[in-house]
Amino acid sequence: MRRWKALIAVALFPFVVTGCIVFGVAGVVGASAYVWRSGWLQSDFTEVCDRVHKASRSAARDVDLQIDDDHKEDYSGYLDCTDPEGRRVMIKFSTIKDTGGTRVRIRVGFWGDKEKSVRILERIRKHL
Repeated sequence: MRRWKALIAVALFPFVVTGCIVFGVAGVVGASAYVWRSGWLQSDFTEVCDRVHKASRSAARDVDLQIDDDHKEDYSGYLDCTDPEGRRVMIKFSTIKDTGGTRVRIRVGFWGDKEKSVRILERIRKHL
Protein backbone atom coordinates (compact mmCIF):
# COMPACT_ATOMS: atom_id res chain seq x y z
CA MET A 1 0.00 0.00 0.00
CA ARG A 2 2.82 2.35 0.87
CA ARG A 3 4.44 1.67 -2.48
CA TRP A 4 1.25 2.68 -4.34
CA LYS A 5 1.01 5.94 -2.42
CA ALA A 6 4.59 6.77 -3.34
CA LEU A 7 3.94 5.89 -6.99
CA ILE A 8 0.82 8.10 -7.09
CA ALA A 9 2.70 10.97 -5.42
CA VAL A 10 5.50 10.74 -7.98
CA ALA A 11 3.00 10.60 -10.86
CA LEU A 12 1.06 13.64 -9.65
CA PHE A 13 4.07 15.75 -8.69
CA PRO A 14 4.67 17.30 -12.17
CA PHE A 15 1.02 18.37 -12.42
CA VAL A 16 1.03 19.94 -8.97
CA VAL A 17 4.32 21.77 -9.54
CA THR A 18 3.33 22.94 -13.03
CA GLY A 19 0.04 24.31 -11.73
CA CYS A 20 1.82 26.24 -9.01
CA ILE A 21 4.33 27.65 -11.48
CA VAL A 22 1.62 28.72 -13.91
CA PHE A 23 -0.39 30.45 -11.19
CA GLY A 24 2.74 32.03 -9.75
CA VAL A 25 3.75 33.48 -13.10
CA ALA A 26 0.23 34.72 -13.80
CA GLY A 27 0.22 36.47 -10.43
CA VAL A 28 3.53 38.17 -11.12
CA VAL A 29 2.68 39.14 -14.68
CA GLY A 30 -0.78 40.38 -13.69
CA ALA A 31 -2.85 42.21 -16.28
CA SER A 32 -0.25 41.88 -19.02
CA ALA A 33 -0.91 38.14 -19.27
CA TYR A 34 -3.12 36.83 -22.04
CA VAL A 35 -4.31 33.56 -23.50
CA TRP A 36 -4.38 32.73 -27.22
CA ARG A 37 -6.90 29.99 -27.99
CA SER A 38 -8.63 29.04 -31.24
CA GLY A 39 -8.05 32.44 -32.84
CA TRP A 40 -9.18 34.44 -29.80
CA LEU A 41 -6.90 36.52 -27.61
CA GLN A 42 -8.20 36.76 -24.04
CA SER A 43 -7.04 38.90 -21.13
CA ASP A 44 -8.51 39.95 -17.79
CA PHE A 45 -8.47 43.48 -16.37
CA THR A 46 -9.23 44.76 -12.89
CA GLU A 47 -11.18 47.73 -14.29
CA VAL A 48 -14.98 47.72 -14.57
CA CYS A 49 -16.76 46.99 -17.83
CA ASP A 50 -17.65 50.64 -18.59
CA ARG A 51 -14.01 51.77 -18.46
CA VAL A 52 -12.88 48.84 -20.62
CA HIS A 53 -15.62 49.65 -23.15
CA LYS A 54 -14.41 53.26 -23.46
CA ALA A 55 -10.78 52.13 -23.67
CA SER A 56 -11.72 49.60 -26.39
CA ARG A 57 -13.37 52.34 -28.47
CA SER A 58 -10.26 54.51 -28.16
CA ALA A 59 -7.99 51.57 -29.00
CA ALA A 60 -10.08 50.76 -32.09
CA ARG A 61 -9.61 54.33 -33.36
CA ASP A 62 -5.87 54.17 -32.60
CA VAL A 63 -5.36 51.14 -34.87
CA ASP A 64 -7.63 52.50 -37.63
CA LEU A 65 -10.58 50.19 -37.08
CA GLN A 66 -13.95 51.26 -38.40
CA ILE A 67 -16.55 50.55 -35.68
CA ASP A 68 -19.55 49.00 -37.44
CA ASP A 69 -21.53 48.04 -34.32
CA ASP A 70 -21.09 49.12 -30.71
CA HIS A 71 -23.21 47.16 -28.24
CA LYS A 72 -23.00 47.72 -24.48
CA GLU A 73 -25.14 46.25 -21.72
CA ASP A 74 -24.71 46.40 -17.94
CA TYR A 75 -22.21 43.54 -17.66
CA SER A 76 -21.06 42.83 -21.21
CA GLY A 77 -20.77 44.16 -24.71
CA TYR A 78 -18.83 44.08 -27.94
CA LEU A 79 -17.39 46.16 -30.73
CA ASP A 80 -17.80 44.78 -34.24
CA CYS A 81 -15.20 46.47 -36.43
CA THR A 82 -13.51 46.31 -39.82
CA ASP A 83 -9.77 46.78 -40.24
CA PRO A 84 -8.11 48.55 -43.21
CA GLU A 85 -7.62 45.18 -44.96
CA GLY A 86 -11.36 44.54 -44.79
CA ARG A 87 -11.18 41.87 -42.07
CA ARG A 88 -13.78 41.68 -39.33
CA VAL A 89 -12.46 42.45 -35.84
CA MET A 90 -14.48 41.50 -32.76
CA ILE A 91 -13.70 42.93 -29.34
CA LYS A 92 -15.90 41.35 -26.68
CA PHE A 93 -15.91 42.23 -23.01
CA SER A 94 -17.77 40.86 -20.01
CA THR A 95 -17.70 41.30 -16.25
CA ILE A 96 -15.93 38.62 -14.23
CA LYS A 97 -18.37 37.75 -11.46
CA ASP A 98 -15.78 36.75 -8.84
CA THR A 99 -13.56 39.82 -9.08
CA GLY A 100 -15.74 42.53 -10.62
CA GLY A 101 -13.05 43.02 -13.27
CA THR A 102 -13.53 42.63 -17.00
CA ARG A 103 -12.54 39.85 -19.42
CA VAL A 104 -11.67 41.00 -22.95
CA ARG A 105 -11.63 38.69 -25.99
CA ILE A 106 -10.31 39.84 -29.38
CA ARG A 107 -10.47 38.11 -32.77
CA VAL A 108 -9.10 39.51 -36.01
CA GLY A 109 -10.34 37.89 -39.21
CA PHE A 110 -11.79 34.43 -39.63
CA TRP A 111 -8.76 32.48 -38.35
CA GLY A 112 -7.47 35.07 -35.90
CA ASP A 113 -4.36 37.24 -36.16
CA LYS A 114 -2.40 37.02 -32.91
CA GLU A 115 0.00 39.87 -33.68
CA LYS A 116 -2.75 42.37 -34.49
CA SER A 117 -4.87 41.16 -31.56
CA VAL A 118 -1.96 41.78 -29.17
CA ARG A 119 -1.50 45.30 -30.61
CA ILE A 120 -5.19 46.05 -29.98
CA LEU A 121 -4.94 44.64 -26.45
CA GLU A 122 -1.89 46.80 -25.73
CA ARG A 123 -3.77 49.89 -26.94
CA ILE A 124 -6.73 49.03 -24.70
CA ARG A 125 -4.32 48.69 -21.77
CA LYS A 126 -2.78 52.08 -22.63
CA HIS A 127 -6.16 53.81 -22.43
CA LEU A 128 -7.02 52.36 -19.01
